[in-house]
Amino acid sequence: MDANSLNVARENIKRNKYAGHIETICAQGVQHSRIQLNKPFNLICANILADPLIRLASNLRKIQCSGGILLLSGILISQSDPVKAAYVSLGYKLLYHIRYAGWSTLILEAR
Repeated sequence: MDANSLNVARENIKRNKYAGHIETICAQGVQHSRIQLNKPFNLICANILADPLIRLASNLRKIQCSGGILLLSGILISQSDPVKAAYVSLGYKLLYHIRYAGWSTLILEAR
């Protein structure tokens, strides 16, 4: 994934005083050893395009605990329905769909 976006995320974590509480890693999918050793997760955030989010859906569900929150962003509003459908089909419940400036953020809860 994008190492520059990882650096921006780390700076935002520090700025918001969450250093030491949130870990970031740059990984292709969910097979990274730190992901596998620390699963299941209460909170997962993914800011990537619709197609990769759809491809990752079943793997993300496997590493998230029931009741956990999934925040998906980087989705064009026009592409949000297929993303939403992919996650709802895996038992996620849509909590919020935020639309801003052509982009969508989906906040879901794992069931």
